[in-house]
Amino acid sequence: MEANIYKILQDYYHLKVQKITSQQGGWAALAYKVITNKSNFFLKVYEKKRASTKELTDVIDYYMPLVLEIAENDVLTGRIPKPIMTSDNAYKCEDELALYMLYPYIDGETIGNQPLQPIEVTQYAEMIAELHQIKSMNINEKLKEKFEVSFAENLKQRLTQKQDQELTTFLYPYKVQLIELIDQLVHLGMELKQQQLPFSLVHTDLHHWNLMRENDRLIIIDWEGLQLAPAEADLMFVMDQSYKTKFLETYVENRPDYTIHNDVLSYYQLKRKLEDIWEFIVQLLEEPLTLKERRKVFDYIQEELYDVKEKTQDPEK
Repeated sequence: MEANIYKILQDYYHLKVQKITSQQGGWAALAYKVITNKSNFFLKVYEKKRASTKELTDVIDYYMPLVLEIAENDVLTGRIPKPIMTSDNAYKCEDELALYMLYPYIDGETIGNQPLQPIEVTQYAEMIAELHQIKSMNINEKLKEKFEVSFAENLKQRLTQKQDQELTTFLYPYKVQLIELIDQLVHLGMELKQQQLPFSLVHTDLHHWNLMRENDRLIIIDWEGLQLAPAEADLMFVMDQSYKTKFLETYVENRPDYTIHNDVLSYYQLKRKLEDIWEFIVQLLEEPLTLKERRKVFDYIQEELYDVKEKTQDPEK
């Protein structure tokens, strides 16, 4: 892979690379710090062997123009990474192994498991409220929320088929409950589809691993999920946070016409859990994993199943 990266950086960005170091990547892509004699860069690598890659990379040309426009907003400027264009003026390039996107390197730290400071909570809420009020953009239909649960039938089939005996045995105690939750999600989506809900530009993946701290400012990264959808698609990520009350107070101060829609919030919370479980199952069934990687994915599924079970047993959580 590293030899391919050197070639990509030379051919498409005309960079003379001194060193490449692996960084902690996310679910969607591998990550590398690229050091040259002039500047440092951040390279995202979407491996083609990953089952999830095509769905993510097929929409790059639809969402990236919006990201660039959002990044020019007065409140959000300097808080959203903008990609470096290739020599042929494209957002991305590729070879037989992967698809690549290059960004300026952010000399900061990922929030991850760290808490946000009070001033950062305020800053964060102001940023998201601003994002949700951006208007007049030309948005492709592929990025508009349709309340369709594309993975629903496939997940139900996987729960009843026996393609992987270890996975079948692992999921068996949860099968009935998961099928009920899938049906509940699909039904809720059909109801919401009939309503005239207000839509906003939303990130859809606002967990702390997609937040960075650079000096005194927060930066939101990984915009692959950008959509036109209800604000709850973003706000669901603060509902379990200790700073929830402060965040929502600041958010509403900056967006006084907003009222949270509890059914929409429930839809996105349930969809996120089931979709994560589905993506982990696909990874087990379709990707070439080592035994260690396979065990790690099972651990992830166990965490999601436990969380779903806890929340469905106690609706107040």
